Amino acid sequence: MKIGIVTVYFADYGSFFHTMSLYNYLESLGHDCELVSYSIRRHYSWKLNSVYYFEKFFPKPFQKLAARLVPAYNTFRILKRDLEGVSISPNYSCIQELEDRYDCIVIGSDELWSATNPTINFVPAYFGLGITKPHFSYATSGITLKNPSPELRRQMKEGLDGFCAISARDRITCNWVEELTGKTCVEVLDPTLLYPYFADEGAADSDYIAVYGEHFSTEQVRAITAFAKLHNKKLRAISWRHEWCDEFATPSCADEVQREFANSFYCMSSTFHGTIFSILHKRNFTCFTSSLRGLKVKTLLEKLGAEDRLFVGGEIVDKPVDYAKLYESIAALRTSSESYMASALKAVGSRG
Repeated sequence: MKIGIVTVYFADYGSFFHTMSLYNYLESLGHDCELVSYSIRRHYSWKLNSVYYFEKFFPKPFQKLAARLVPAYNTFRILKRDLEGVSISPNYSCIQELEDRYDCIVIGSDELWSATNPTINFVPAYFGLGITKPHFSYATSGITLKNPSPELRRQMKEGLDGFCAISARDRITCNWVEELTGKTCVEVLDPTLLYPYFADEGAADSDYIAVYGEHFSTEQVRAITAFAKLHNKKLRAISWRHEWCDEFATPSCADEVQREFANSFYCMSSTFHGTIFSILHKRNFTCFTSSLRGLKVKTLLEKLGAEDRLFVGGEIVDKPVDYAKLYESIAALRTSSESYMASALKAVGSRG
Protein backbone atom coordinates (compact mmCIF):
# COMPACT_ATOMS: atom_id res chain seq x y z
CA MET A 1 0.00 0.00 0.00
CA LYS A 2 0.95 3.64 -0.41
CA ILE A 3 0.92 5.01 3.14
CA GLY A 4 0.94 8.64 4.22
CA ILE A 5 2.44 9.28 7.66
CA VAL A 6 1.07 12.24 9.60
CA THR A 7 3.51 13.15 12.37
CA VAL A 8 5.99 15.73 13.65
CA TYR A 9 9.35 15.01 12.05
CA PHE A 10 11.28 18.26 12.37
CA ALA A 11 10.97 19.46 15.98
CA ASP A 12 14.03 17.77 17.50
CA TYR A 13 16.11 14.60 17.22
CA GLY A 14 13.47 12.56 19.03
CA SER A 15 10.83 13.51 16.46
CA PHE A 16 13.21 12.74 13.60
CA PHE A 17 14.13 9.27 14.84
CA HIS A 18 10.61 8.22 15.80
CA THR A 19 9.49 9.29 12.32
CA MET A 20 12.26 7.47 10.49
CA SER A 21 11.80 4.37 12.65
CA LEU A 22 8.12 4.19 11.71
CA TYR A 23 8.85 5.05 8.07
CA ASN A 24 11.56 2.34 7.80
CA TYR A 25 9.46 -0.23 9.64
CA LEU A 26 6.50 0.16 7.29
CA GLU A 27 8.81 0.07 4.28
CA SER A 28 10.38 -3.15 5.64
CA LEU A 29 6.89 -4.65 5.49
CA GLY A 30 6.75 -3.87 1.77
CA HIS A 31 4.76 -0.64 1.84
CA ASP A 32 5.54 2.60 0.01
CA CYS A 33 5.66 5.45 2.53
CA GLU A 34 5.55 9.21 2.34
CA LEU A 35 5.61 11.81 5.10
CA VAL A 36 2.66 14.19 4.98
CA SER A 37 4.21 17.65 4.81
CA TYR A 38 4.57 19.78 7.94
CA SER A 39 2.52 22.40 6.07
CA ILE A 40 -0.74 20.97 7.46
CA ARG A 41 0.47 22.12 10.89
CA ARG A 42 1.99 25.45 9.94
CA HIS A 43 -1.42 27.13 9.94
CA TYR A 44 -1.72 26.31 13.66
CA SER A 45 1.85 27.18 14.71
CA TRP A 46 3.02 30.75 14.07
CA LYS A 47 6.56 29.91 15.24
CA LEU A 48 6.88 27.08 12.75
CA ASN A 49 5.32 29.13 9.98
CA SER A 50 7.67 32.05 10.68
CA VAL A 51 10.83 29.94 10.59
CA TYR A 52 9.95 28.20 7.32
CA TYR A 53 8.68 31.35 5.65
CA PHE A 54 11.43 33.78 6.60
CA GLU A 55 14.37 31.40 6.41
CA LYS A 56 14.45 31.51 2.62
CA PHE A 57 15.13 35.25 2.81
CA PHE A 58 18.04 34.89 5.26
CA PRO A 59 21.52 35.19 3.67
CA LYS A 60 23.60 32.02 4.13
CA PRO A 61 26.14 33.73 6.49
CA PHE A 62 23.25 34.87 8.69
CA GLN A 63 21.81 31.35 8.80
CA LYS A 64 25.17 29.93 9.91
CA LEU A 65 25.57 32.58 12.58
CA ALA A 66 22.03 32.01 13.86
CA ALA A 67 22.66 28.26 13.95
CA ARG A 68 25.74 28.77 16.13
CA LEU A 69 23.85 31.03 18.51
CA VAL A 70 20.52 29.15 18.66
CA PRO A 71 20.87 25.36 19.06
CA ALA A 72 17.20 24.75 18.23
CA TYR A 73 17.63 26.47 14.86
CA ASN A 74 20.80 24.47 14.21
CA THR A 75 18.83 21.26 14.87
CA PHE A 76 16.15 22.47 12.46
CA ARG A 77 18.76 22.99 9.69
CA ILE A 78 20.41 19.62 10.33
CA LEU A 79 17.12 17.76 10.15
CA LYS A 80 16.08 19.55 6.96
CA ARG A 81 19.27 18.24 5.32
CA ASP A 82 18.81 14.73 6.71
CA LEU A 83 15.27 14.59 5.31
CA GLU A 84 16.28 15.51 1.77
CA GLY A 85 16.31 11.87 0.65
CA VAL A 86 12.99 11.02 2.30
CA SER A 87 9.70 11.05 0.40
CA ILE A 88 7.65 14.03 1.63
CA SER A 89 4.35 15.20 0.19
CA PRO A 90 3.84 18.58 -1.49
CA ASN A 91 2.92 21.46 0.81
CA TYR A 92 -0.79 21.87 1.46
CA SER A 93 -2.67 23.51 4.30
CA CYS A 94 -5.30 20.79 4.61
CA ILE A 95 -5.15 17.00 4.50
CA GLN A 96 -8.04 16.69 2.03
CA GLU A 97 -5.85 17.98 -0.80
CA LEU A 98 -3.39 15.11 -0.25
CA GLU A 99 -5.68 12.16 0.36
CA ASP A 100 -5.75 10.82 -3.18
CA ARG A 101 -2.01 10.16 -2.97
CA TYR A 102 -2.52 7.32 -0.44
CA ASP A 103 -4.28 4.03 0.14
CA CYS A 104 -4.28 4.70 3.87
CA ILE A 105 -2.90 7.14 6.42
CA VAL A 106 -1.07 6.50 9.71
CA ILE A 107 -1.29 9.18 12.38
CA GLY A 108 1.51 9.22 14.94
CA SER A 109 3.56 9.02 16.90
CA ASP A 110 4.56 11.72 19.45
CA GLU A 111 2.25 14.12 21.28
CA LEU A 112 -0.09 14.92 18.42
CA TRP A 113 -3.14 14.59 20.68
CA SER A 114 -2.01 17.02 23.40
CA ALA A 115 -4.30 19.59 21.85
CA THR A 116 -4.35 21.96 24.84
CA ASN A 117 -0.55 22.11 24.99
CA PRO A 118 0.42 25.54 23.54
CA THR A 119 3.51 24.11 21.81
CA ILE A 120 1.36 21.57 19.93
CA ASN A 121 -2.14 23.08 19.56
CA PHE A 122 -5.21 21.46 18.09
CA VAL A 123 -4.56 20.29 14.54
CA PRO A 124 -7.72 18.65 13.09
CA ALA A 125 -5.77 16.23 10.87
CA TYR A 126 -4.05 14.76 13.95
CA PHE A 127 -7.48 13.55 15.09
CA GLY A 128 -8.47 12.30 11.64
CA LEU A 129 -10.84 15.19 10.96
CA GLY A 130 -11.19 15.74 7.23
CA ILE A 131 -9.61 12.36 6.37
CA THR A 132 -11.86 10.05 4.37
CA LYS A 133 -9.25 7.47 3.40
CA PRO A 134 -8.85 4.55 5.88
CA HIS A 135 -6.58 5.60 8.74
CA PHE A 136 -5.25 4.44 12.09
CA SER A 137 -2.93 5.70 14.78
CA TYR A 138 0.40 4.32 15.92
CA ALA A 139 1.87 5.29 19.32
CA THR A 140 0.20 8.69 19.31
CA SER A 141 0.14 10.46 22.67
CA GLY A 142 -1.96 13.08 24.42
CA ILE A 143 -0.27 12.76 27.78
CA THR A 144 -0.22 16.52 28.45
CA LEU A 145 -3.84 17.12 27.37
CA LYS A 146 -5.44 19.15 30.17
CA ASN A 147 -9.09 20.16 30.63
CA PRO A 148 -10.29 20.25 27.00
CA SER A 149 -13.39 22.38 26.47
CA PRO A 150 -16.69 20.67 25.63
CA GLU A 151 -16.30 21.78 22.00
CA LEU A 152 -12.76 20.42 21.79
CA ARG A 153 -13.89 17.13 23.31
CA ARG A 154 -16.67 16.94 20.73
CA GLN A 155 -14.23 17.49 17.87
CA MET A 156 -11.73 15.01 19.27
CA LYS A 157 -14.41 12.34 19.62
CA GLU A 158 -15.79 13.03 16.14
CA GLY A 159 -12.34 12.54 14.66
CA LEU A 160 -11.29 9.50 16.70
CA ASP A 161 -14.58 7.74 15.95
CA GLY A 162 -13.45 7.45 12.33
CA PHE A 163 -10.22 5.52 13.00
CA CYS A 164 -9.98 1.90 11.84
CA ALA A 165 -7.72 1.16 14.83
CA ILE A 166 -6.35 3.27 17.67
CA SER A 167 -3.14 2.92 19.65
CA ALA A 168 -1.17 5.16 21.98
CA ARG A 169 2.30 4.99 23.47
CA ASP A 170 1.15 5.42 27.09
CA ARG A 171 -1.67 4.14 29.27
CA ILE A 172 -2.76 7.67 30.26
CA THR A 173 -3.65 8.46 26.65
CA CYS A 174 -5.29 5.06 26.16
CA ASN A 175 -7.53 5.70 29.16
CA TRP A 176 -8.89 9.06 28.03
CA VAL A 177 -9.34 7.86 24.42
CA GLU A 178 -11.39 4.91 25.68
CA GLU A 179 -13.39 7.13 28.03
CA LEU A 180 -14.05 9.63 25.26
CA THR A 181 -14.91 7.21 22.45
CA GLY A 182 -15.79 3.87 24.02
CA LYS A 183 -13.34 2.29 21.54
CA THR A 184 -10.36 0.10 22.46
CA CYS A 185 -7.02 1.91 22.46
CA VAL A 186 -3.99 -0.41 22.42
CA GLU A 187 -0.82 0.61 24.25
CA VAL A 188 2.21 0.12 21.99
CA LEU A 189 5.91 0.93 21.86
CA ASP A 190 7.27 4.17 20.49
CA PRO A 191 8.60 3.50 16.93
CA THR A 192 12.20 3.98 18.09
CA LEU A 193 11.80 0.91 20.33
CA LEU A 194 9.74 -0.97 17.74
CA TYR A 195 12.31 -0.61 14.95
CA PRO A 196 15.62 0.83 16.23
CA TYR A 197 17.45 0.87 12.92
CA PHE A 198 20.05 3.32 14.28
CA ALA A 199 21.03 1.47 17.49
CA ASP A 200 24.69 0.71 18.21
CA GLU A 201 26.09 -0.54 21.51
CA GLY A 202 29.13 1.72 21.09
CA ALA A 203 32.18 1.98 23.34
CA ALA A 204 32.23 2.12 27.13
CA ASP A 205 35.56 3.77 27.93
CA SER A 206 34.71 7.32 26.83
CA ASP A 207 35.95 10.40 28.66
CA TYR A 208 32.55 12.14 28.70
CA ILE A 209 29.06 11.88 30.15
CA ALA A 210 26.27 12.74 27.70
CA VAL A 211 23.71 15.29 28.94
CA TYR A 212 20.50 15.44 26.91
CA GLY A 213 17.52 17.58 27.85
CA GLU A 214 16.62 20.81 29.58
CA HIS A 215 15.03 22.22 32.74
CA PHE A 216 17.43 20.46 35.09
CA SER A 217 16.86 21.65 38.67
CA THR A 218 19.61 23.01 40.93
CA GLU A 219 19.60 19.76 42.89
CA GLN A 220 19.87 17.71 39.70
CA VAL A 221 22.75 19.82 38.34
CA ARG A 222 24.59 19.54 41.64
CA ALA A 223 24.28 15.74 41.58
CA ILE A 224 25.30 15.45 37.92
CA THR A 225 28.42 17.61 38.32
CA ALA A 226 29.43 15.75 41.49
CA PHE A 227 29.05 12.41 39.68
CA ALA A 228 31.21 13.65 36.78
CA LYS A 229 33.90 14.81 39.20
CA LEU A 230 33.81 11.48 41.08
CA HIS A 231 34.41 9.56 37.84
CA ASN A 232 36.79 12.15 36.36
CA LYS A 233 34.60 12.64 33.27
CA LYS A 234 33.63 15.70 31.25
CA LEU A 235 29.99 16.71 30.88
CA ARG A 236 29.03 16.95 27.20
CA ALA A 237 25.74 18.67 26.40
CA ILE A 238 23.82 17.46 23.35
CA SER A 239 21.19 19.60 21.56
CA TRP A 240 20.67 21.94 24.55
CA ARG A 241 23.47 24.17 25.86
CA HIS A 242 24.19 24.22 29.61
CA GLU A 243 26.71 26.52 31.24
CA TRP A 244 27.51 23.87 33.84
CA CYS A 245 28.63 21.40 31.17
CA ASP A 246 32.23 21.30 29.94
CA GLU A 247 31.43 20.89 26.24
CA PHE A 248 28.63 21.28 23.74
CA ALA A 249 28.33 18.71 20.96
CA THR A 250 28.12 20.14 17.44
CA PRO A 251 26.78 17.30 15.26
CA SER A 252 26.51 17.82 11.53
CA CYS A 253 23.75 15.22 11.11
CA ALA A 254 21.26 13.26 13.20
CA ASP A 255 23.35 10.08 13.07
CA GLU A 256 26.15 11.90 14.87
CA VAL A 257 23.77 12.56 17.75
CA GLN A 258 23.31 8.81 18.11
CA ARG A 259 27.08 8.33 18.13
CA GLU A 260 27.29 10.84 20.98
CA PHE A 261 25.04 8.54 23.00
CA ALA A 262 26.67 5.32 21.82
CA ASN A 263 30.18 6.42 22.74
CA SER A 264 29.40 8.04 26.10
CA PHE A 265 30.54 6.73 29.47
CA TYR A 266 27.11 7.48 30.97
CA CYS A 267 23.90 9.30 29.95
CA MET A 268 21.91 11.92 31.84
CA SER A 269 18.52 12.55 30.21
CA SER A 270 15.40 14.55 31.04
CA THR A 271 13.52 13.62 27.85
CA PHE A 272 11.43 10.71 26.60
CA HIS A 273 13.57 9.94 23.56
CA GLY A 274 16.84 10.70 25.32
CA THR A 275 15.91 7.90 27.71
CA ILE A 276 15.22 5.59 24.77
CA PHE A 277 18.50 6.48 23.06
CA SER A 278 20.38 5.65 26.27
CA ILE A 279 18.64 2.27 26.44
CA LEU A 280 19.13 1.37 22.78
CA HIS A 281 22.86 2.06 23.01
CA LYS A 282 23.02 0.10 26.28
CA ARG A 283 24.48 2.91 28.33
CA ASN A 284 24.22 3.25 32.07
CA PHE A 285 21.89 6.19 32.65
CA THR A 286 19.85 8.26 35.06
CA CYS A 287 16.57 9.96 34.10
CA PHE A 288 15.39 13.28 35.49
CA THR A 289 11.84 14.54 35.72
CA SER A 290 10.71 18.10 35.05
CA SER A 291 7.39 19.89 34.75
CA LEU A 292 7.63 19.76 30.95
CA ARG A 293 8.52 16.13 30.28
CA GLY A 294 8.57 14.37 33.64
CA LEU A 295 5.36 12.38 33.23
CA LYS A 296 6.44 11.04 29.83
CA VAL A 297 9.77 9.85 31.20
CA LYS A 298 8.21 8.30 34.31
CA THR A 299 5.51 6.38 32.41
CA LEU A 300 8.09 5.08 29.91
CA LEU A 301 10.31 3.69 32.67
CA GLU A 302 7.30 2.14 34.41
CA LYS A 303 6.26 0.44 31.16
CA LEU A 304 9.74 -1.05 30.75
CA GLY A 305 10.14 -1.99 34.41
CA ALA A 306 13.10 0.37 34.81
CA GLU A 307 11.79 2.78 37.46
CA ASP A 308 15.04 2.35 39.38
CA ARG A 309 16.80 4.59 36.84
CA LEU A 310 14.88 7.67 38.01
CA PHE A 311 16.72 10.34 39.97
CA VAL A 312 15.32 10.26 43.51
CA GLY A 313 16.72 11.34 46.84
CA GLY A 314 19.42 13.47 45.28
CA GLU A 315 21.37 10.45 44.02
CA ILE A 316 22.63 9.52 40.53
CA VAL A 317 22.00 5.82 39.84
CA ASP A 318 25.55 4.50 40.13
CA LYS A 319 24.94 0.86 39.24
CA PRO A 320 24.82 -1.07 35.95
CA VAL A 321 21.55 -1.42 34.08
CA ASP A 322 20.20 -4.98 34.02
CA TYR A 323 19.90 -5.03 30.24
CA ALA A 324 19.03 -8.72 30.03
CA LYS A 325 15.88 -8.08 32.04
CA LEU A 326 15.13 -4.74 30.34
CA TYR A 327 15.39 -6.21 26.86
CA GLU A 328 13.06 -9.05 27.82
CA SER A 329 10.42 -6.43 28.59
CA ILE A 330 11.09 -4.61 25.31
CA ALA A 331 10.91 -7.86 23.31
CA ALA A 332 7.50 -8.74 24.76
CA LEU A 333 6.16 -5.24 24.10
CA ARG A 334 7.62 -5.29 20.60
CA THR A 335 5.75 -8.50 19.81
CA SER A 336 2.42 -7.04 20.94
CA SER A 337 3.13 -3.78 19.06
CA GLU A 338 3.89 -5.69 15.86
CA SER A 339 0.65 -7.61 16.31
CA TYR A 340 -1.30 -4.35 16.61
CA MET A 341 0.38 -2.96 13.50
CA ALA A 342 -0.48 -6.10 11.51
CA SER A 343 -4.13 -5.96 12.55
CA ALA A 344 -4.36 -2.20 11.88
CA LEU A 345 -2.90 -2.57 8.39
CA LYS A 346 -5.32 -5.42 7.70
CA ALA A 347 -8.22 -3.26 8.89
CA VAL A 348 -7.36 -0.32 6.61
CA GLY A 349 -6.65 -2.70 3.73
CA SER A 350 -10.12 -4.20 4.02
CA ARG A 351 -11.66 -0.73 3.77
CA GLY A 352 -9.50 0.49 0.92
